[in-house]
Amino acid sequence: MNLKNRLISLKFELTVDNLFNFKKINIKNNMNFVERKDQFIKWYKEEILKNDESYTKDIDKLIDELTLFFEDIGDSNIHSYLNSLKDCEKEILKIPKYPKILWLNKNDNTYFKVSNKGIVIEEPLSDDLFNLSFQYRNTYKNSNIKDVYIDLYKRNFKFNKTCDIKEQIISYDKRMYLRDEFIKCVIYNIINRNINDNGIKNATTLAQLFEIDINSIIESYKVTQKVKSLKE
Repeated sequence: MNLKNRLISLKFELTVDNLFNFKKINIKNNMNFVERKDQFIKWYKEEILKNDESYTKDIDKLIDELTLFFEDIGDSNIHSYLNSLKDCEKEILKIPKYPKILWLNKNDNTYFKVSNKGIVIEEPLSDDLFNLSFQYRNTYKNSNIKDVYIDLYKRNFKFNKTCDIKEQIISYDKRMYLRDEFIKCVIYNIINRNINDNGIKNATTLAQLFEIDINSIIESYKVTQKVKSLKE
């Protein structure tokens, strides 16, 4: 491949990588907990609340409440506690779901049926839908809708204005990002307030419950050896 074609190919790859980008938290090296929490709340207010101040104090309070609960978790029933939260608080903590139908073209009534996690259950049946040969029909079943969109994009498929697939993918990813960054704030808070075996153990319990990778957080506090000793 000559240099010109390689540059064209590279540009296309970068474009694909940027398909589902959304603004994320500006996390800098060596940020302390207060700075990180402030950045998270700023992002939450701008990207989720669209600068509505109504719930800004609520999410700050919820970070502190979860911190206190997991600091002194003991034999407490975690699920009972989580069920006792307000609906708006549960909304932050739960894994988002895709709508059952993602429109490819509302005008033609063509759509994908997907699972909660965006796995294609049923795809449009029109033979000429993708302007591809018949052999390409039903190839997207059991694929993630994000991979489907990327594949169609690479095939230069002309997306109709009524197509909401990209919008729903970004919405899902953003809600997952919100959930994960919120839990990371609580984990940072627990460790920040109690850098000892018990604090790390409780932070690890929280991370495992919400399937968050705690290693990078622990390394930033230089307490890897403590966690290693706990696991042993």
